[in-house]
Amino acid sequence: VIIFLAVQILLLTIVSSTGDDGENFARTIDRKLLGLHRKEKLTHFKVYWHDILSGPNPSSIMIQPPITNSTYFGGINMIDNALTAKVTRNSTLLGQAQGFYAGAAQKELGFLMAMNFAFKRGKYKAICISEPPYGARTKWVDLKTLDATVEYSCYSKSSSSPSFLRPEMMEKLCKNHRSETSRKEKLAHFKVYWHDMISGPNPTSIIIQPPVKKYSTTYFGGIFMIDNALTAKVSRNSTLIGKAQGFYAGAAQKELGLIMAMNFVFKTGKYNGSTITILGRNSAMSEVREMPIVGGSGLFRFARGYVEARTKWTRNLDATVEYSCYLIFFLAVQILVLAVVSSTGDEGDNFARTIDRKLLGLHNKEKLTHFKVYWHDILSGPNPTSIMIQPPVTNSTTYFGGITMIDNALTAKVPTNSTLVGQAQGFYAGAAQKELGFLMAMNFVFKTGKYNGSTITILGRNTPFSEVREMPIVGGSGLFRFARGYVEARTKWFNLKNGDATVEYSCY
Repeated sequence: VIIFLAVQILLLTIVSSTGDDGENFARTIDRKLLGLHRKEKLTHFKVYWHDILSGPNPSSIMIQPPITNSTYFGGINMIDNALTAKVTRNSTLLGQAQGFYAGAAQKELGFLMAMNFAFKRGKYKAICISEPPYGARTKWVDLKTLDATVEYSCYSKSSSSPSFLRPEMMEKLCKNHRSETSRKEKLAHFKVYWHDMISGPNPTSIIIQPPVKKYSTTYFGGIFMIDNALTAKVSRNSTLIGKAQGFYAGAAQKELGLIMAMNFVFKTGKYNGSTITILGRNSAMSEVREMPIVGGSGLFRFARGYVEARTKWTRNLDATVEYSCYLIFFLAVQILVLAVVSSTGDEGDNFARTIDRKLLGLHNKEKLTHFKVYWHDILSGPNPTSIMIQPPVTNSTTYFGGITMIDNALTAKVPTNSTLVGQAQGFYAGAAQKELGFLMAMNFVFKTGKYNGSTITILGRNTPFSEVREMPIVGGSGLFRFARGYVEARTKWFNLKNGDATVEYSCY
């Protein structure tokens, strides 16, 4: 896991409260103080998030009831919440928070949040950020209706040069990456064609949750699980490059706006076996839609970048979309990690070690940490920690469309009764039709040792029958703010009768 050494202290000393007027709700922090690249800057702003469950026009609607009412475990709410410049709901509207939150803790009220902040005014108009590093503070809650207003202080790292983000500039940089990136990074640009087939006898995109009736025209609350073909050309029968596996969900009430969470799984050519992970907002009726690449695996370890989506063909609900992918990834990390990482100790308070950042070409404010934890997926018995909240589609032998919510123990050793390090909270969903392949979305919440109170966020593809599965770390909190990295998962124990399993997660 690559993390910033000094960001926490510096933010406390240099970030002051920002103005609350709608056109000036953000400020930029000097990138030099944080050791950022010369093309990066860190911006801080505050917005107020209004979660309205009551009244005739709620913006937060339950689409999946909880299993445990006291902690909302298993419950899912789709949201299209207003973001304002001040605490009051009638203050200047800055944008919308679109996505969902799900109850992911059995013993406390703990949510997995997956949402996009879509700005609709000021200098950030038409810009969308997906799960930014933030501090959330509840400012108001109605105990009867559970309506709430939450202050989000957002710290967002981005490019400091607008031209650096343009496709034409990215294409030039791809030809001569050494002059613009660090010596361990590479720029890549490629196109694939994404085929969303809803109709016919063999659809690759299947509805697993219908939309809220009131919002059927914008599909708010509806969820599609996908295992879509990626091809080299527009034609569906052109060369198959890979698969797009994950889901999209209607997350806007007044327009067709989707939250996309999917992995591009490459199955041919030089990227065979590698993946990129996309999490973002897709306004499907727009000519061009931009979404972030938040991570990757294989050759795309530590990847970051974006995609541009353009619809090329549509009939009824079927569609072909061109995805132009622009990403930065490390050239030599794969070899170096294998060379310098040795097995760590298994003591509960000493489960992590730091690797020399110079070997990986990291900046002077970054370090690379490696640790192991053991993830216990318990589906059986009187107190399961892994519970199915959405059954798979009919006749599926690969769990396609099924969703399981988890609050799994993380321990320092293989036995379930060894030292508890923390919890893995989130869900996994069957996202492959011809094999057992999951979309994993979970937070590792550490509850002991020097990482107590910190989290890392994992979003990626897991083929559980493979010996080693790699998934990206797309972010974190506490000591893991701005984290990026990857995990390697290895099954250590599996019960064929009830599906219980223990998996080793090596985190880099």
